[in-house]
Amino acid sequence: MMKTLIKTFPAVPFSFPHRAVNVIAQLNTVFRRGVAWNHRRRNRAILMQLNDDQLKDIGLSRDDVLHYGENPHYNDK
Repeated sequence: MMKTLIKTFPAVPFSFPHRAVNVIAQLNTVFRRGVAWNHRRRNRAILMQLNDDQLKDIGLSRDDVLHYGENPHYNDK
């Protein structure tokens, strides 16, 4: 009769090294900023197509739209 040797290893939880977690967090931040930038770009393009009467209907002026278009750090919260 042949014996088979089966080694069992204790379960070790998988964890990233600290640097990898930091890189992932930075990539997440870059991705979120890219999404926010694209959102502002699309909104700016749509608002710039509206005439002054349409902007007035939604409570904006042309100056508001221009400010939104010129400010790259507009708060999207």
